[in-house]
Amino acid sequence: MQVKRQFQKKTEEELQRTRNDFRSVNTDRSTNTSLKIWNDYCIGLGLFKPNTLEPIDMYNLNKVDLNLHLESLVSQLKKKNGGELQASSISTYVNGWQRYLKERYIKENFNKERKGDVVNLFYDGEFDSFRNQLKSKYNDLLKKGLMKIEHTKAITKRNIWKY
Repeated sequence: MQVKRQFQKKTEEELQRTRNDFRSVNTDRSTNTSLKIWNDYCIGLGLFKPNTLEPIDMYNLNKVDLNLHLESLVSQLKKKNGGELQASSISTYVNGWQRYLKERYIKENFNKERKGDVVNLFYDGEFDSFRNQLKSKYNDLLKKGLMKIEHTKAITKRNIWKY
């Protein structure tokens, strides 16, 4: 009697096709835009890899240096014409940087013993001043009317019992 196997080995091409099917084009685009902003910042300050004209990779910086650069970068973020960015654009950049750092960490450490934690811009203590700068930027945009805070209505007992 022949037993039907539930799982079969997939080729690398089949796995890559599946990965690509589920990968959002917009996510890639926003991550690339975030990295372009980082590269423009590095080029503007002359932060290059040794003996090249290639901008430094944020992944290779230690947390203290990355914090200082991101803090400086956020404080200077503006549109190309010099106007203020919307808060949602800044948020997109920050999320893109975090996504890049996480994906790069996974790529570099997959199948290896973990040598350290993934960098988390939102929770790591080393990024407190970056987050404070980000809050300051958001508060400034809120005062200028370039940021909206949408509150949802509170749910009452009456609303719950209707359903």
